[in-house]
Amino acid sequence: MVELLALAHECGCEADLAAALAEQLDGGGVPELAPLRARFAATAVPLPVVTVNLPSMASYDALLPAHAALAAATASATAGDAP
Repeated sequence: MVELLALAHECGCEADLAAALAEQLDGGGVPELAPLRARFAATAVPLPVVTVNLPSMASYDALLPAHAALAAATASATAGDAP
């Protein structure tokens, strides 16, 4: 019984497993774990490859209004010093 509960939980098939158990019990049979485990066992699905391109840390400065204004003032002051 505990193994059936674990199977339902691990595979996320509570409703389907309950229906299969009801069919077996209504037919006068006794639930057998091996066929149920084979029927409801989770199949391994390969995970997709995800590429994440992180922006530079400086680009986050634009999100801070006070910092953005200071950066702009510093940039224009530095540009005025250039020959």
